Amino acid sequence: MPRSYEPGVTPNSISGSDEYIVDGDTGTYFGCALHETGGSNPATIIITDKSTATTGETLDIGTLAASGATFHWASPQGVAFVNGIHIDVGGTGTLAGTVYFLKDS
Repeated sequence: MPRSYEPGVTPNSISGSDEYIVDGDTGTYFGCALHETGGSNPATIIITDKSTATTGETLDIGTLAASGATFHWASPQGVAFVNGIHIDVGGTGTLAGTVYFLKDS
């Protein structure tokens, strides 16, 4: 069965390490679905409103146990970002998952 998203919301798979999901754009962050795939070590995430040229505010924080999963939803309206979306992966666990957002046009 195909996945269903709010019209216009972009699901973006993460690589499992620190990365910029959106760089230098504005929009709305809606949440994330993440899981630790290594099976033996925990991981943490900090999702921040920032770009390669700026620093910004924290949008979301999470901790995943070994083989754990988490789903964060940032309310039906989401949370505005003005610089981009950066995900910082900490700990020694391995992450996979999706970040949901909508860029302004």
